[in-house]
Amino acid sequence: MEEIPDLNSLNTIINNLSNVNKLIVLDFTASWCAPCQALVPHLNNLNTKYQHVLFYKIDVDNEEHNDTLNIYNISAMPTVILIRNGETVASLVGANATEIETKILQYQ
Repeated sequence: MEEIPDLNSLNTIINNLSNVNKLIVLDFTASWCAPCQALVPHLNNLNTKYQHVLFYKIDVDNEEHNDTLNIYNISAMPTVILIRNGETVASLVGANATEIETKILQYQ
């Protein structure tokens, strides 16, 4: 899963994909967050299983993402945001891989 370094990079990805009808999965994570680390293998499996869905990681401890956290109202980790056509379609808090996959299937 590719890590997005800053808000500008995230906006570029979203803008470039907003007209191609691709689902984007953003994993807001932290190295110190045990549930976040437990979720990583599940997200990697989903990334392999749903190759038409684009998965990205955002490190909440990266100061370049302070604005990103505010824009997406991130207050707990892990949080997974699904974006389609430039719009947030789902926001999931917690390490529930089954719920994440259900939302991927719903919005893919």
